Amino acid sequence: MVAVGSSGWNDLSYSVTNSNGCPPATSNTSRNAALAPFVGTPTSIAVASDNSNAFLTGYSGGNPATGVPFYHFADGSIRTIALVNPGGVLFAGGLTQDARSLYVGTEAGGSTGPAVHRIDLTAAGGPTDANQITVNFNPRIVVVRPR
Repeated sequence: MVAVGSSGWNDLSYSVTNSNGCPPATSNTSRNAALAPFVGTPTSIAVASDNSNAFLTGYSGGNPATGVPFYHFADGSIRTIALVNPGGVLFAGGLTQDARSLYVGTEAGGSTGPAVHRIDLTAAGGPTDANQITVNFNPRIVVVRPR
């Protein structure tokens, strides 16, 4: 299970073993990670179907987003995917079913209008803001339609 709140990311692993009958033994471990400094209050996350990463796709308050923060499950690290022409805060986002692309809606900010950014998660040098689609409205809901 993964969660995000104003204090940061929380990754909870839970296991049940039944080696010597009833009741089964349970255990859990929790890893915590900080948020990117520009994030105010997280409002939404998207988790990759390949169990690789969880992406912060929306927040309120804070400062304009310079990137898309994400939590890497394998090692519990946090990173940020730099946005080309960053504007305002992140509103919402969605992942393709194959976990190859992430779409994130951003608010207008400064001289940059509102946009939907397509993040390529399979780029050779790591995730990259591959395509920015300028829109004439604030994309507060972004959903990826399955094919």
